[in-house]
Amino acid sequence: MGQSGYHRGWEILSGNHSRPVLAWRLIEQIKKGSDLTNGIIRHQIAEDNSSYRCAHCRVPVRLAGGNGGTQCLHFRHFTKDPEYKQQAEGCPFCHPDSEQRKLYSEVFRGEGQWHLSHKEKVAEILSRDPRIDAESVTTERYIFSKDHDTNIRRQPDIYCRDWDGNHWVFELTRWWLHPETAVERQRAYRRLGYNLVWLFSPDCQEKNRSTFHLLLYGANYREDAPPETLGGGGAQFNAFELSEAALIQSDKAGSLHLEVVYPHFAVNDSLGSIDISYQREIMSMHSLSLAPEARLPYGVKTALQLQQAKDHLEAARQAIARREEEHQRMQQASVMKAVRQELGTLRCLLRSEHMTDVLAERCRKLIRQCRGNYLNELSTSQALRVGLVVAKAESKMRAAVDRYLREKAARESHRQTLKEMALGYIDQVRGRPLVPDSESSHQGRKIYRQLHHYELDELARRLDSVCRAAHRRYMVEFRDMLLTELNHSQSRPLQEDRERLLALIRHAALMANGSWKINLPRYCCFWITLAFTGSIVI
Repeated sequence: MGQSGYHRGWEILSGNHSRPVLAWRLIEQIKKGSDLTNGIIRHQIAEDNSSYRCAHCRVPVRLAGGNGGTQCLHFRHFTKDPEYKQQAEGCPFCHPDSEQRKLYSEVFRGEGQWHLSHKEKVAEILSRDPRIDAESVTTERYIFSKDHDTNIRRQPDIYCRDWDGNHWVFELTRWWLHPETAVERQRAYRRLGYNLVWLFSPDCQEKNRSTFHLLLYGANYREDAPPETLGGGGAQFNAFELSEAALIQSDKAGSLHLEVVYPHFAVNDSLGSIDISYQREIMSMHSLSLAPEARLPYGVKTALQLQQAKDHLEAARQAIARREEEHQRMQQASVMKAVRQELGTLRCLLRSEHMTDVLAERCRKLIRQCRGNYLNELSTSQALRVGLVVAKAESKMRAAVDRYLREKAARESHRQTLKEMALGYIDQVRGRPLVPDSESSHQGRKIYRQLHHYELDELARRLDSVCRAAHRRYMVEFRDMLLTELNHSQSRPLQEDRERLLALIRHAALMANGSWKINLPRYCCFWITLAFTGSIVI
């Protein structure tokens, strides 16, 4: 790494400067002088070990290089003295190949560059402020505890004292800071009675939320905690940002101005929660409220606004609770009404209608609605009472459904038996003559009526068709027999055929066949006359 690389982040304590100066700036100043001036400075540095020291380890430094040599002008640690050599062992700027120096150079390019440049800028503004003791403005100055029995020292970025006797320390931060470190620093400066001001970079709130919120709200802040848990003891939540606008205002006013970032608490009445938004205001350091032994400085009061938001939140939550309670009461009343309606419908179904598969499924659905969909929305006592009523209704429903299923099974069995009987009867009479008034004919009519009763209409039509055909076959055969007897007999008594003729006429009328109604009287009327007169000679 070149010498200029670590000079960018290396600070030197100079007797000619009240504050540490970046090594590269001193080199630039020395380069502007003549060779004689350079020689005088080299001699001065060599003769007085306290004139130039490393701000990191406090070991004296010497000028090296330059004067036309191969090395450029640079500072190096004076380690010929064994005491100084041991003191510089841990310094990242002492050894050219130090890994610490590489790491420090990387940090300098990140936070260090902003940190060092703005530290000098703030110190310069404070030095020009007429309300600040310019001689008191120092950077990286050690501050020791007032208690001599306690070996505690702090090294703030900037220290100053105003003419009112207030002690100020400024800590510049951009990246992550360990919570314990922050708390310990605040506690130490509070014991000393110093006003500690944390100065954030403009992008710290976005890129380093954890440290920003830690220093804004305190060590007890949690990202997942609701805003109403904040506060206690009248804490004021202010963060100070060293923004470009604040620096411009500082140059104009001749005193340090800071951009105060503070939370604004607003209650979301519909959700019953507190929403946080952040507001900004540029203020002079002299307008901050100070109480160094009790708290950090603040510019905007937020405790009262937070308490008002908490009170509003409590009222909003009570209103939400009342609305929810009323909604729950109305919901429960609606559920009770629905349960009563469902149970009333169930009772009407069980009482007035013949049970069917569709009706049985509807009854089961009503019970499920009463038991599952509604009871979850009732209070425990209401659910218990309604549950007993529903259980009783369910018992009645199950009994009715079981009875229906038993009857259905018996009916299906009888239907099957009836179908087998009808098919057997059809096979018995198909293609044969059937006497209309015979026992077999009466049996067919009985089976026909039962088929209609059990809604076996198709099979009933088949049976009716077969029976009609069998009756016609018998009537045709009987007619042919009578004609044959008329043709072969001169005369004979027909008393024995009287009943058969009457049956023939009666069943011909039942068959409602037009051709039989026309043809039968020609033959039957004559034979009926013979049946009553006894005999006749043709």
